[in-house]
Amino acid sequence: MPSEKRIPPKARAFLAAYRESGSITKAAEAAKISRRLHYYWSKESPLYKEAFLEAEIETGDIYEDEAKRRGVEGTLEPVFYKGKPCGAIRRHSDFLLAMILRRFKPEYREKRPDDGTDTVPPLIIDVQPDQPDPPANPGVPEPEAVPGAGGGPAIREDVPGSG
Repeated sequence: MPSEKRIPPKARAFLAAYRESGSITKAAEAAKISRRLHYYWSKESPLYKEAFLEAEIETGDIYEDEAKRRGVEGTLEPVFYKGKPCGAIRRHSDFLLAMILRRFKPEYREKRPDDGTDTVPPLIIDVQPDQPDPPANPGVPEPEAVPGAGGGPAIREDVPGSG
C-alpha cells in the first residue's frame, strides 16, 4: 500500500469515503472536493492512482462478500397476514450466485468467438416462406371464419338484439 501520509488530506478523505460508498460522486461529496479533482489526481499522481486502485480492490471485495451472502445465505423478507407480520421467508439471489459462478468457474462464462471480437454471432433461423404457420394453440380447433365478418368479431343475425 502506498504511503498514505504522502497523499494530501483531502485525497485521503476521498479514498476513505470511496472505500465506504464505492461511488466516486458520493466520495467526492463526503470529502468536499469536485469529482474532477479525483480524476486530476488519478492522471497526475502515480502515488494517488495506486492508492485509488487499492481502494477499488477493497471495495470490490466488500461487494463480492455481500453478493455471496445474498446468493448463498439469502436475505429474510417479512411475511404478513392481515396486515400483521407473521414470519419471514428466506430469499436467495440466483442472479448473484450465477455471477459468482462465472467469476470462479470458466465453464459458466459466456462462450465468445475466437475471432478477436467481443460479440456473440447472431442466431440465424432458417425461415421457410412456403410453410403454413403452425397453429397458435396446438390441439385446440381454430374458430371458423364467418363470411362477411371482415376479420372482426362475428355478428350472428339469427339472435335477437345482435344486429
